[in-house]
Amino acid sequence: EFGGMSYLGLTAYAAAGSSHGNKVSAMFPIVTSATTHSILFHDGGALAIELVLKWLWLAVKLLQQGPLHPLRYAIPWMHWDINEALNSTPLCDQDEKLIGHRLDYFQDFIRAPDANHEFWDDKNVLCD
Repeated sequence: EFGGMSYLGLTAYAAAGSSHGNKVSAMFPIVTSATTHSILFHDGGALAIELVLKWLWLAVKLLQQGPLHPLRYAIPWMHWDINEALNSTPLCDQDEKLIGHRLDYFQDFIRAPDANHEFWDDKNVLCD
């Protein structure tokens, strides 16, 4: 059984869409999507940059610090770091500004705003 909000909902869809999806007996995704592109890019191709930077911060930077610290201590730092990155240009430098180094998958991702780009072939649809 899988489920949850946001990222946890995405993981539920990913599990259901995997080669082991037939083993999923129930799922309850909330406030999420079975596709990733529509979450990360607005209609017309504009990047949902604040959302992307929040996920990078939570999934990469916070985990680099070792065992998860309580989020109540981390959230104020997240807002500071994200505002610093949002105020920097160009877009291709924001991963380095936020995380401290280049992230190849971020670089590839920001260069593929069109859902039909080959980058999304194996990343967009988690479950259909």
